[in-house]
Amino acid sequence: KRAQPRGDYWQRCVLPAALRFVYFHLLAGRRVLVHCDDGTDRAPAVAAAALVALFDADGSVLLSAACWHDHTASVRLPLSKASIRSALGMVQAAHPTACVPRSIVKELNNFFLTAGMGWSEVRASLAQMAVDAAEPRSPAHAGSTCSGSSGCAAGAPEPSAWRYALLV
Repeated sequence: KRAQPRGDYWQRCVLPAALRFVYFHLLAGRRVLVHCDDGTDRAPAVAAAALVALFDADGSVLLSAACWHDHTASVRLPLSKASIRSALGMVQAAHPTACVPRSIVKELNNFFLTAGMGWSEVRASLAQMAVDAAEPRSPAHAGSTCSGSSGCAAGAPEPSAWRYALLV
């Protein structure tokens, strides 16, 4: 049997890194492919976490800098087990073979609902990413079509729906 990582590895390492990666690329106007070895358990869990963390309640609008700072994002808050189940349901409706095990659902619940398990720190860093992306481009980038690879994601269009942005 393979060595198992620490009990909170999912909350402390996997989800924060995945959410930052997904949000960075969505802000840059890119689509993101979320996958794992078989695509039925971990990938749908990360996609559901992205829905809960980065989109409004119905999964149609990517949260912008204004949403993070003027509390308009509170329409989807407070987070609850029901909102996490709803996001998992959206993913499973789009991909019927997705079957997130109870242990990973528990990890998602712990990440979003338990104080000190990572969501507050990740939320702050995502808010800062949104602010940075919303700032006007520097004069050097004013006439260019910046791909975002240099860290510049200003002026990127928001995806119209999560299915377009998150390819599970």
